[in-house]
Amino acid sequence: MIAIGIIVLILMRKFNAKRSQQIFMYFWIGFGVLWTTLAFISTGSEYFSSIRAMKNGTYKEVEGIVENFDPMPHSGHKNESFTVNGVKFEYSDFGPSSGFNNTKSHGGPIDEGKYVRINYYDGKILQLWVKE
Repeated sequence: MIAIGIIVLILMRKFNAKRSQQIFMYFWIGFGVLWTTLAFISTGSEYFSSIRAMKNGTYKEVEGIVENFDPMPHSGHKNESFTVNGVKFEYSDFGPSSGFNNTKSHGGPIDEGKYVRINYYDGKILQLWVKE
C-alpha cells in the first residue's frame, strides 16, 4: 500500500496532477504507514513473547490424539480448531499470527485422529510434531 502510494504520487507529480489528487495520495501513504506500524506492533509483540517463552521454558506441552477437529474451509470465513487432551487450539491462514497457522485446507498436517505433540504459549502453537 505504501509502495503503490509512493509510485502513484511520483507519477502524479511527473504528469502535473491536481494538488487535491496529490493530497489524497499523501493520506493514502499515511494510512499505509499507520496500518503497517500497528500490524507490526501487534504481531511483533506476539512474536517476541513467543520467542521469550521458548527460551525461558515457560511454554506448555500437550501430547495426544487430535479430537474435535473442525477444519477451516478453503475460502476462510472461520478458524480451524481442535483439541488435544482437553486443550483447545484455534487458528487461521488469513490472520497475522506468531504461531502455527497452516490449515488443512491449505496443506496443513493436522487432522482428526492424528497423534501430535505441541509446545504452546498463550494459545499459540509454537512447535508441532505430527506422528505419521
